[in-house]
Amino acid sequence: MRRVLVFAVSLFALAACGPHVSKHADGSTTFKGNDGTTVTVNDGAGQQPPSHLPAYLKAFPGATIKSTIDTGKSGGMMTLETSAAPDAVVDFYKAEAKAAGLEVQMDMNNEGNHAVLFAEPKGSTGKRNFNISASKNPDGKTQALVMFNEQA
Repeated sequence: MRRVLVFAVSLFALAACGPHVSKHADGSTTFKGNDGTTVTVNDGAGQQPPSHLPAYLKAFPGATIKSTIDTGKSGGMMTLETSAAPDAVVDFYKAEAKAAGLEVQMDMNNEGNHAVLFAEPKGSTGKRNFNISASKNPDGKTQALVMFNEQA
């Protein structure tokens, strides 16, 4: 599923950005739009978090970063794999969000697939938000997807 998601996002980025594609020695690919925006996709085990990951977010302790997408200053995504239960991963990010002053906007838990959206409190002027979704893979490991956006 992860590879399908990365492939789909890569195709979307390629279509949106035009012909400006750069492949790098570390295996990542950067798509540069005509307006100067960039999207960098890195698909492989043991990656570093996206370069613009907000200070209030970090990778789940002990998890392996399987892929990342870095959309520049405003946001990105990272896919994690861990042996922890999906609810444990979500609980970790709930604590991170609370410490950062973000509130739960949506919380869905359906048969082991747990997804939560966090954002600034209603009425605030901030535009930070992120979501976490975690589910158990057939191999028993948990796959988690963290997507973040931090607009000016």
